[in-house]
Amino acid sequence: KPVDAPNVVQGSVLDIAYLGNISTYHVALPGGQIVKAQTANTNRIDRRDITWEDAVWLSWSQTAAEVSHAAASVLDPDELLEQVVNLVHERFGLYYVGLFLVGQEPGGREPGKWAFLRVGTGKAGQQMVEQVHKLEIGGASMIGQCLVTKQPRVAMDVGKEAVHFANPLLPDTRTELALPLISRGQALGALSIQSTQAAAFSAEEMAVLQTMADQLAIAIDNAGMIRRAQSRAERERRVRDITERIHRSADAGIIMRVAVEELSQMLGASKAVIRLGTQEQLLGESGQASHSEL
Repeated sequence: KPVDAPNVVQGSVLDIAYLGNISTYHVALPGGQIVKAQTANTNRIDRRDITWEDAVWLSWSQTAAEVSHAAASVLDPDELLEQVVNLVHERFGLYYVGLFLVGQEPGGREPGKWAFLRVGTGKAGQQMVEQVHKLEIGGASMIGQCLVTKQPRVAMDVGKEAVHFANPLLPDTRTELALPLISRGQALGALSIQSTQAAAFSAEEMAVLQTMADQLAIAIDNAGMIRRAQSRAERERRVRDITERIHRSADAGIIMRVAVEELSQMLGASKAVIRLGTQEQLLGESGQASHSEL
């Protein structure tokens, strides 16, 4: 049992995975919940090897508990990102923390090519967000590489790191940790965690930070699904309203005008057109089609 740990619980090991210098365990708790715990491989080697069905004690930091609480209780994605980034920055006494999400440039044809900074701490972070700072996925940056490999990447001395992006707004960075945000096998984004000290992160701290990143990724994914479900429900409600308004009228002109006005508003279109004609006419050139615009 952990000594002097602020939060402890006992469970039974269901599954084990070893990744780099981190061991990951899925543990069943007495109440039926299944949690993921991570520890540095040095701990696994120094102590008796834990195996399947072993009884184990888990402990977690207060910061991890706060991140877990925010991930479970904050449904607004923007508020969630802001809270977690600031929490990690303050609790670990870091130089800078930034959160990138995979996205697409307006009008871009290559979805998932770029990671855009959504939240960054300090004046540097605010400035980069305002400038729409982005990094190419798979490009010469820690974030770009961790997103394409879906694996954490750490530079204990950024001066010796081949793919480190030397940001002029963060000149004092000595150590950088890039943690992917993975949910259901998809890389949603990544955390950039930077310190002014060389070799700033221990294996245990990296395991804790990766666990928090995993929790955040699941929360982001869930919040996105909730937002998409709400949007879909709203669209369906408005379609029902349009249908009811159309059914209440016997005037073809009013029916078409209601359909055009409501659908253009719902879809955010600047202009909507109804074309009337035979299939051959409508498939032909627009100049030859017989149509009515409202």
